[in-house]
Amino acid sequence: MKNPCWKEKDRMRCLPYFQIVGVCRSGVADLYNRMLMHPKIVGNTGPHSRETDFWSWKRYGLSFFDIRLIKYGDFYTLSDFSNFFERIQRRSKEENKYDLITGHADSMDFWQAFDWRKIPQNNPKSTAPKYTTPDLLKHINPNIKIILMIRDPVERLYSQYIHDKRFIIRELEPDRNIPDDLYVRRVSEQKVDPETFDEYVKSSIDLYTKCTREYGTRGCLYGMRIFYNKRLPLVAGFYNEFLKNWLNVFKKEQFLIINFEDYIKDTGGVMAKVFAFLDVDSVDESTITKMSCSKKIHAPIFDSKVLPMLDSTKSLLRRFYEKSQVGLQNLLKKYKIEMSIKPILVNGKAIDCSKHYTSNEREL
Repeated sequence: MKNPCWKEKDRMRCLPYFQIVGVCRSGVADLYNRMLMHPKIVGNTGPHSRETDFWSWKRYGLSFFDIRLIKYGDFYTLSDFSNFFERIQRRSKEENKYDLITGHADSMDFWQAFDWRKIPQNNPKSTAPKYTTPDLLKHINPNIKIILMIRDPVERLYSQYIHDKRFIIRELEPDRNIPDDLYVRRVSEQKVDPETFDEYVKSSIDLYTKCTREYGTRGCLYGMRIFYNKRLPLVAGFYNEFLKNWLNVFKKEQFLIINFEDYIKDTGGVMAKVFAFLDVDSVDESTITKMSCSKKIHAPIFDSKVLPMLDSTKSLLRRFYEKSQVGLQNLLKKYKIEMSIKPILVNGKAIDCSKHYTSNEREL
């Protein structure tokens, strides 16, 4: 079995073979769901068969993290974490197949470590952490395969701003199973508009600038000061800074980094690269076509009701992220990380999904 497993009394425990660590609103959930179409990849027992919330939330006792609400409960242990991966043991035994793999996708793990002061090896009086999620992960699962999806940080931020309004609506509504058509109607009541987003961006950038003067870049990237202000995850777009942290801990061969824009253009090509990275069999043409053309999940249901970002806001954010984006390209060159995608051909032609979905379904 490829997953790291061990015998504990009368039961077998396993850890994940792979993890998609982020980034939010970059196609993480969608990619994971398509991966589950592979006959050798098994979902976990967490929400949507993919999430554990362990590394960023539950190991610190954080049981719920919503746009306005934070709740603490029981601290999750390593045993609790391994419970999420029980399904592969059952499947392997039932099917007599021991080349199955399982993993998880928690899109905040790449960047969100706000409770780092609870890590005993960190100095709680320090302004910035010495040890974060990759250090902890390396300690218990040193050979894990890590998938990272990144997206234009400007577009990603606006997408998350729109997406997070759903949680505001859910919080205000006693029945959390609200039909999608009601979401669209209530979005206007929550001021999901480019002007409000522009205000949030300006105040968050101002706060970030002030924060770095007092606490430094690292202290602000791993702090709650900016996020608490407008609940706008501005720092999640600093891919260079966070990736540098991960690459200081894990070997570059353990990473597969995917551009969201490449994923949208050639989903089949990305899936093939993912399977090669995970060392599982390639799939037949029918399956790769299904993977490529299935409807996207978590696409904004508000798109027809929400105007595009203001040009002035976009320009402001481009300048804000410019240094980090240049640093990211230099970092990828330094580590010689290859991100090109080889197109997949079916019957000698590129996969044509135009008959399977509308243009709106291609947006995430």
